Amino acid sequence: MPEFVRQNNECTGWQDISAQCTEIDADDFLLTLESIKNCSRKEYLYDDFENYYYPVFKKFAEEVMKKGQKLYIDI
Repeated sequence: MPEFVRQNNECTGWQDISAQCTEIDADDFLLTLESIKNCSRKEYLYDDFENYYYPVFKKFAEEVMKKGQKLYIDI
């Protein structure tokens, strides 16, 4: 399970309610996107994810890595 998902499930790290602008690993975020996209439980997927969110988030994370920048999340 990607760290990003584990932290969400355990309410730790970036998911901690006091976390603001927390750095997350861009590679791990991409693994999370791939896990969602390749999920065999189709009731969790919908066209908007595959057609819009997935390509946009993937391109964004890849640009972050290509430019050597950091990826942050805020709740």
